[in-house]
Amino acid sequence: MTQLKTAPQHPPMQQFPVRHNHLVIGGIELTRLVSRVGKTPFYAYDRQVIIDRVAQLRQQMPSELKIHYALKANPMPAVGWCN
Repeated sequence: MTQLKTAPQHPPMQQFPVRHNHLVIGGIELTRLVSRVGKTPFYAYDRQVIIDRVAQLRQQMPSELKIHYALKANPMPAVGWCN
């Protein structure tokens, strides 16, 4: 008999709060973002979350190392500018 493996746990994602039972990204409820975009699926980014995460990464790296954004992996130039 094989045992099922427990899925690895990750820390709770606290960077996206919930307001009125809706996920909030960049201060805007996801349902409003869907209305603005007009179709799904779409990517929704919170610029401040990206800036904060890059800053955390930089703190852990030697200062002479540079971070480069892979535009080919995600062709959203604004995300790369957060770096």
